[in-house]
Amino acid sequence: MNAFSERDLHRCGPNRERPLRLNAARLRALGPGAVGERYGAPKYRLARGCVRLHIPLTTNSDAVLYLDGTEHACQPSEFWYGDFSREHAVRSLGTTTRVHTVIDVLFTIELAVLFPPDWQDS
Repeated sequence: MNAFSERDLHRCGPNRERPLRLNAARLRALGPGAVGERYGAPKYRLARGCVRLHIPLTTNSDAVLYLDGTEHACQPSEFWYGDFSREHAVRSLGTTTRVHTVIDVLFTIELAVLFPPDWQDS
């Protein structure tokens, strides 16, 4: 999973050309003490041309995402991509609710330029 800086998010702000071809967007909340089951979303993988992006809005120190056996602590104002077609799960054992904006988009060249150069080379 790769994190992008807040500066990169501003590239698609109100005064810029938008690189996203939106399929769906929603807020996802995970309440205190919640533990999600492991699952995969096979529709959202690069081979199908559709990816899932996460933008954490609020979180707590005990909220984590498990993807490919690795634990990730996503923080507010970060912009995350992960291959969510792979098995993943979430956990929020803190005392506050974790909220993410989840965006499903078509993968385009315009979106690819927002990804870190080392990811683009792979």
